Amino acid sequence: MRSRRGDCTEHAVLLAALARSLGIPTRVVTGLVYNDRFGGVDHVFVPHAWVQAWLDGYWVSFDSAQGVYDTTHIALAAGDGDPWRFFASTATLGAIAIRAAESRADGQATPLPSTVRPDYVRRALTDLVHSSKAGS
Repeated sequence: MRSRRGDCTEHAVLLAALARSLGIPTRVVTGLVYNDRFGGVDHVFVPHAWVQAWLDGYWVSFDSAQGVYDTTHIALAAGDGDPWRFFASTATLGAIAIRAAESRADGQATPLPSTVRPDYVRRALTDLVHSSKAGS
């Protein structure tokens, strides 16, 4: 924590631990996320980890490493944050080919939702912290 450094797995495990310390159930999700450019390659999905918190009866996703959670995240596994789950999910990557993505509702193609704004994520987390403190 002193160095304030880490990749997505460290960010996800830390966020999950902080939320759990407030009594918020969380799970660490491993999967893929789209990047315009990564490792010298354009338009690529890369291994990634983020957090889901159980809020008001739903699992809500938060990506503390990228500061934004959007429709380019593809979940492959969820667990308690054990790093081996991340490595196990990346073992399947050679068998996955993503050609296109679309969202469907009632059998009709619909546009994918836009990116969740980082300020909304920060506000939601701040509200959670304040409501947890008020309830204790």
